[in-house]
Amino acid sequence: MLGCCASRTVRSTRPFPPRRPATVRELLTFTFGFGAAFEMYTSSKPWPIVTAADELRLGTFGPPNPAQQPDPDTWITALGSLPLIAQPGERWLDNTGASVLGVLLSRAAGRPFGELLRSRVFEPLGMGDTALWTSEVDRPHDARGRRPGAARARSARDDE
Repeated sequence: MLGCCASRTVRSTRPFPPRRPATVRELLTFTFGFGAAFEMYTSSKPWPIVTAADELRLGTFGPPNPAQQPDPDTWITALGSLPLIAQPGERWLDNTGASVLGVLLSRAAGRPFGELLRSRVFEPLGMGDTALWTSEVDRPHDARGRRPGAARARSARDDE
């Protein structure tokens, strides 16, 4: 199964196709050919791939924005229109593999990924305040961060 071709579920319209389809193992190990690279954040100019992903509003590089996030089918189609950064199996690239896996799991289960996480992971573990996307209201126990020199992180309970 891990060596199975992931492209049976995710169709690519990439202008520069991979030499071979990526496998589920490569998605799990973040080596499927697309994702964030450290050099992207240290470059003096934005990488063209980052600009293209931003123009498509993919939220692939940088923090997620739930208000701007396209539906999974739109997201995966747009991602498939971008060129690979590396050939499958060549290089580890952060983040995007997890997002692609979320779309694959959602399609396999026939349910939204957030609902799948809630019912199969969070609720069985007693994690009722945990979700894929949360609002400020939904996070009463969320840590608020730490000031330099502070002995501990400040939490929402500190405001009560």
